[in-house]
Amino acid sequence: MPSSRLQNTESLWPKIRVPLKVVRTAENKLSNRFFPYDEIETEAVLAIDDDIIMLTSDELQFGYE
Repeated sequence: MPSSRLQNTESLWPKIRVPLKVVRTAENKLSNRFFPYDEIETEAVLAIDDDIIMLTSDELQFGYE
């Protein structure tokens, strides 16, 4: 899997206590969120629509508690 799909998003997200990886896909398909990407090594995945613009770091952390 090309590493070009992993983007450096450090400047776009607030500092949080959990690791965060953003996987960009070649095609914008709804089913992409269910694909078992090799880069994802976790027991939990937060899948949100790309039109969500008001997600705070507190809300993100709450999703993993």
